[in-house]
Amino acid sequence: MRFLITGHTGFVGAWLTLYLRELGQEVCGLALPPYVGANGERGLYDLARTGEALRSDLRVDIRDFEALKEAIEAQKPDFVVHLAAQQLVRESFRAPRLTFETNVMGTVNVLEAIKDADVKGAIVAATDKVYKNVSQIWGYREDDPLGASDPLSGSKAAADLIAQSYIARGDYKIPIGIVRSANLLGGGDNCKEHLVVDLINACKNGAAAKLRNPKAIRSWQHVLDSINGYYMLALRLIDGSLPDGAKDGAFNFGASAESSDSVGSVATMIVDRWGEGAKMWEFEGDAENIKEEETLGIDSKKAKFYLGWDNKLDLERVIDWTIGWEKEVFNGADARSVSQRQVKEFLSL
Repeated sequence: MRFLITGHTGFVGAWLTLYLRELGQEVCGLALPPYVGANGERGLYDLARTGEALRSDLRVDIRDFEALKEAIEAQKPDFVVHLAAQQLVRESFRAPRLTFETNVMGTVNVLEAIKDADVKGAIVAATDKVYKNVSQIWGYREDDPLGASDPLSGSKAAADLIAQSYIARGDYKIPIGIVRSANLLGGGDNCKEHLVVDLINACKNGAAAKLRNPKAIRSWQHVLDSINGYYMLALRLIDGSLPDGAKDGAFNFGASAESSDSVGSVATMIVDRWGEGAKMWEFEGDAENIKEEETLGIDSKKAKFYLGWDNKLDLERVIDWTIGWEKEVFNGADARSVSQRQVKEFLSL
């Protein structure tokens, strides 16, 4: 089967590429060039030579409808996974127009580009940030109200609703799934202003990472657990086997309740796992005064009930696998080999 991934040069897209290839699927990619950090830090796509695993590797901006439509028609995918997005909260405050153009109209463009194609299904990746956050201590469910507290959550909630509107259209024949995940960890993330990326870079440089909000509670999940859910949903969309109660589109694929912990606690675990040369993190206030939610979690019972999905890795193993990957590659191991080994081990669990 031929999968097309938008945003395949990003962290999740690169891991999804390797995961699908390990399962024997054919993969096409469509994205902007991979992000390179301010100090030349490369992400998984570059480090693991992920492009070599692709049938085609295209550079297309999803805001350019004509170029997008032409590229998708040329690749003739069986299934589309739409990951391409501006996904950073803090960047969304600095560049709200770019954020909305990419996340809102980019999603419209993808869904319009595939509506006349011979596609068996599509997944639109949302986020836990689409939910109206009322600081509840239990996880948000798929039928909880959507809302926004910043340009990122607003744009992703809008994209989520756009996908829902296409699902509800009587003349749109392609089955669509919406997936909501958050705080995905794993080797090869180089995204700026991601907590774990900053912590790992500090460990590599023998410096103390600065934390803005160490008391904030988050759920922590390995990227392979999340994309395993995406794949399980994709197969059910393709064969049409979802029961009526699950055809409303949205599925949470979040970490277990046991994998929720404070930012400070997880930061300490990362420093401890890195070991020699790592310095303990330090608290530093937010100079930009950008508000971030104190508590955020999602309930994944729907995915467990309808898809039989569950997380394979608990918090301890999530940290072990992430830091293990980073330390091996930092010490000279081949990133492609380390990544493939982790995918194989994950699938064997």
